[in-house]
Formats: sequence, C-alpha cells, structure tokens
Amino acid sequence: MVDILIKYVHILSFMVVFTVLFMEMIFVKSQSAVSDLVRVRRYQNILLLFLGFTLLSGLIKLVTMGEHAAIYMKNGVFHLKVTLFLLITILTFIPYRFFRNISAEPAGAGSPQEVPVPRSVRLIVHIQMILLVLLPLLGVMMVRGIGYFG
Repeated sequence: MVDILIKYVHILSFMVVFTVLFMEMIFVKSQSAVSDLVRVRRYQNILLLFLGFTLLSGLIKLVTMGEHAAIYMKNGVFHLKVTLFLLITILTFIPYRFFRNISAEPAGAGSPQEVPVPRSVRLIVHIQMILLVLLPLLGVMMVRGIGYFG
C-alpha cells in the first residue's frame, strides 16, 4: 500500500509542477503587472516545493523497487529522463532570482505599475515547459523497454 501512495505522490507532484509552470507561462509577459509577478513569485515557491516532492518520491520509488531498479539503471531513456528533470530543476533558479526581487508592496506614485521581464526569464519558462512535456513520453518509453542496454 505504501508503494501505491509513493507512486501517487510522484504523479500528483508532477501534475502540480506542470500546472504551476503553465500558470507562469500565462502570467509572464514582456511587460507584466507587478501584481502578476508577485503571484508568480508565490508560484515559484510552490514549484520548488513540488519539484522536490517529485524528486524525493522518484528516488524512493527507485530505491524500494528492488531488482526493477537495476533494469532502470541500464536504461538510457531513464538516464535522459532524470537528466531532463534535473535540468528543469536547475533552470528554475534563474527565474526564481528575478521574481524574488519583485516587491509585494502596493505601487506608490513613483512605482511602476508594470515591470519589464527579461526575455531570458520568459525563454527559460518556455524551455522548462517543453522539457516537462517530454518526461511522460520518456516514462512510457522506459516502461516499454526502449533504451535498455543491459
């Protein structure tokens, strides 16, 4: 029963990561309202939390799988999937640095209502989303034995 719960947490965490990244794509524009960017800053915290849940539950699945873990360790698609996930996680810290500097204080007379978002931040969010969409495909390929080199 615990293994089912771990798998459920793994999939649910992945779904939250997908949803949060999708919301970021919606709210992050070349010129974004400060209120939207404050919201995205909260999303970034949720994203980091659930990336951690996804990674931790995936590691628990791998460690508790017994002989199946050895099969996955000999699968190139598995290694690609883990590498892409870690890349998504590392890339998260670049937009995070930008969003953490957005002030939540109400805009005064001299404060801008909209803030320019660097193109690199928007590009990274889109790259993360593309890579994230590939992960379920890689998971299906992995389960079917594609990429096994043992």
